[in-house]
Amino acid sequence: MNNNFMIKWLLAFTIVLVCVSTIPNYAACSEKYYINNKQVLLYKIINWWYYSLPEESYRLCGSLIRCKTNGNIQIEYDDIEKKLKLNNRESFADLLSIFKQCEQCWGPSYLKLTWLNKEYLGDGVFITSTDKYSTVNSYIFANIERTNAQRIQSIVNVIGFELEGIICGLMNGKIALHHSGKLLKTCQADSGKQNDISPITLKIVNSQTKEILAKLSVVFDNKNHNLAFAGERK
Repeated sequence: MNNNFMIKWLLAFTIVLVCVSTIPNYAACSEKYYINNKQVLLYKIINWWYYSLPEESYRLCGSLIRCKTNGNIQIEYDDIEKKLKLNNRESFADLLSIFKQCEQCWGPSYLKLTWLNKEYLGDGVFITSTDKYSTVNSYIFANIERTNAQRIQSIVNVIGFELEGIICGLMNGKIALHHSGKLLKTCQADSGKQNDISPITLKIVNSQTKEILAKLSVVFDNKNHNLAFAGERK
């Protein structure tokens, strides 16, 4: 690759990074995307990748991508069933393909609880779904006492979600964090930059104190599994 081509690519990528400072005020509370810890306008990155030449396509492969949102949460609590539900008011991480949804997949992708902050959620149990149309827009915890629910409700304005994974390819309008399905641009699994099964994690956080309330991971399973996971607790 000649130097002129390299300079042009770096300039284009820099422009995308700089453009973040021009985001309108109405988007100030919406989700933000980061690649290797640098904030980007992901739709511009996707557009660039879609039209990129073959020799350029590998450049994003193996990069860490993160999506964050804050203060955009609605909380529901059922006092009888002791269930706490957290919903994103707007769709979260729409520009990322997170769950493996393809006919050749052996089992469902789903979110599994891997860590729970007992100070906030007590002996809560995360309830997940095997629905093939699973999303990261709704989270249900069972066995939540009223006092814990009230504490969560009191900080609703500072609760945020952080999702991160490794770039594995480009789908139609989305960055894929897995190697399944129809990919327009594919990162080779043996490229040394990522494994065939790359970790995808999601954290529910108190953005004010930086405390993690719960940590989940996307699991691709080829076996039946229980719908409730207690996970490790603090």
